[in-house]
Amino acid sequence: MRVNIKFELVFSLGLAVGLLPARSATAQHTIEVEAPAQDGHLEHIEVPAPAPMTESLLMDALADVEVIQETGSSDNRIDFVFVGDGYTADDLDDYHADVINRWEELMTVEPFSTYRSYFNAYKVNVISNESGVDNDPTLGVVKDTALNMYFWCGNLDRLLCADVNAALAYANNAPAAEHVIALANSSKYGGAGYKASNLATSAGSNLDSGRIVMHELGHSLGDLGDEYIRNDGHYTGPEPIDANLSIYESAQMADLEAKWYRWLGDPTPDGGYIGTYEGGEMGTTGIYRPSQNSMMKDLDFPFNLPGREQLVVMIYADVSPIDDNTPTDVVLQGTETVFVHPMAPDGHSLTITWRLDGAALSLPPDQTTVDLSGLSLSGNHTLTATVVDNTPFVRNPVDRVDLMTDTRTWTIDADQGGPGTGCGDFGIAYVDDSTLAVFHRDEGWSANWHYLCLEGYCVPGELRDGYYVKEFSGTLDTGYGFEFKVQDDGQGQFTTSGRDTFSRQSCRLDAPSGCTSSADCDDGLYCNGEEACVDGGCVAGSPIVCDDGIACTADSCDEQSDTCIVSPDHGVCDNGLFCDGEEVCDPTGGGCSAGVAPCGSDPCDEINDICDGGSADCQEFGIAYENNNTLVVYHEDRGWTGQWHYLCLNGYCVPGTLSNGYYRKSFSGSIGTTYSIEFKVQDNTTGQYIVRGQETFTSESCVLP
Repeated sequence: MRVNIKFELVFSLGLAVGLLPARSATAQHTIEVEAPAQDGHLEHIEVPAPAPMTESLLMDALADVEVIQETGSSDNRIDFVFVGDGYTADDLDDYHADVINRWEELMTVEPFSTYRSYFNAYKVNVISNESGVDNDPTLGVVKDTALNMYFWCGNLDRLLCADVNAALAYANNAPAAEHVIALANSSKYGGAGYKASNLATSAGSNLDSGRIVMHELGHSLGDLGDEYIRNDGHYTGPEPIDANLSIYESAQMADLEAKWYRWLGDPTPDGGYIGTYEGGEMGTTGIYRPSQNSMMKDLDFPFNLPGREQLVVMIYADVSPIDDNTPTDVVLQGTETVFVHPMAPDGHSLTITWRLDGAALSLPPDQTTVDLSGLSLSGNHTLTATVVDNTPFVRNPVDRVDLMTDTRTWTIDADQGGPGTGCGDFGIAYVDDSTLAVFHRDEGWSANWHYLCLEGYCVPGELRDGYYVKEFSGTLDTGYGFEFKVQDDGQGQFTTSGRDTFSRQSCRLDAPSGCTSSADCDDGLYCNGEEACVDGGCVAGSPIVCDDGIACTADSCDEQSDTCIVSPDHGVCDNGLFCDGEEVCDPTGGGCSAGVAPCGSDPCDEINDICDGGSADCQEFGIAYENNNTLVVYHEDRGWTGQWHYLCLNGYCVPGTLSNGYYRKSFSGSIGTTYSIEFKVQDNTTGQYIVRGQETFTSESCVLP
């Protein structure tokens, strides 16, 4: 559901824009926020509720806005707005860098990476009087800032609170604001999540703090529940509405076809396999989550498969798969080129199906236009374009139909533009809705001069395609008097006149003449069917429908060979399991064929998509393989007493973890791509150590222990 927190400067008594209840000066209301721990876990803390929104706050919170990313109209995008606190006018360059880093970090996480083009992002340049925020670096530090952000909120050093309504008021400067991210000018680890306000806070220059933003988007965008335990004890309530929490164990979930049953047993990006793991938001027992760890339980992990699916579905709750199209409120004449512009996720195209009167046209699944003139239509027709996202991220067919599919419908009256035969000897012809032509067929005059007249206004015309023609402005369904005059050297002067109504049924000078056989109507095109001559006029044929009945093929009509072409789409057959091999579409065999196991008799690792033992041992420093979309930058530990360390990919540096003798950090990657890598560590004794290199990420890259 789209929740736009854009406020209008029109207030009524007691207005708090529905976000927070009004409260008296003495009432001590509180709200619940999420607080991150350094180890990635989260907890809920009660903090004082902000004061209500006021008109004066909105009017005072004026600031410049800059575009970080704008891919289309807010009417069909999800809008993110960054606001800053503790940044003075001299700090705006630092603020800009912090925003860019946080945005790019967010866009590396699936499904945000794939659906990046579905988002707009704006930065509001909020200027504070002093740099920094309260209680940073130590408790008791006080700063004069615009959003009053402060650490030690709720007596928790890492909980970074803000004046919620001040943050929302500044966000109101942006064109639209559905999700607001407040950055503090601080390198101290911390953040907070205000679920009721679609607001998350984060330390701007702390590389770990951005993960709280991702978790909060799981709530505000995906409607996901917390997978960590908030309440001890046994849950006895009804089935939760959250897509990632359930009272059913795996067997019962499968029997009932409930919640994430379609994902059970699949390897998940956050590690392990999808199942039902006991413990979640409502209790330690009696409630189940889809995986052992995920972003909704622990900030150190990505979203699990059901969580990722729900986020994609809820993105489509706000964004139509059709971004633009030929207007549907005008009756078409059968000569136009009709278009749809689908949304463009990264890595795959949306599927477009064109239908004429319910029958699918034989067109490629990514064709965005249909030239109606090539269909030789007559009479009334209905054209539809249906666009659907067939991403493997989503397996629920109901969600795919209800939210991830959209259709546009056009009405065609192919007879409104004129008859199927050409014009006669003399009269009025249709050019467009505001232009008519007075014409007369040439009879071989050696014309010294000629005139074509409309309502007594006479001007010379031109001789083209066997007709004397002159165009005039006209009004549809209006009667006009017209006249033709010509001087011939041998016959003298010829004059004729008439009266007719100008309409869309008026003849067209470029229309084909009458026919005596179907051969006269043949346009030479195979794919639009066989034209026929009926009662002296040409009638369009029925377009060739190419459909072999096999789901994994894309069938299209080929004009050059005058045949239907069958193109296998192997991606439709892919079951997403590495160890099963690569499934292919075999039209001769009737559909999808199983793949060949890639590892033969060797063990196969489904989680990492590798054959065990198939890659080299990792060296001291380099790139390791995690799966086909994820690489690991690593460095062997030398016993450093590291106060800090960073692992970098193409200049983007973040802290990693130390396990099994290696510092390591996972990044999104593409097989066959060469990356610049770097490792930096600070040792109390030896000082700083830095090493850099370049390496190509392949499926044969080493695998860390």
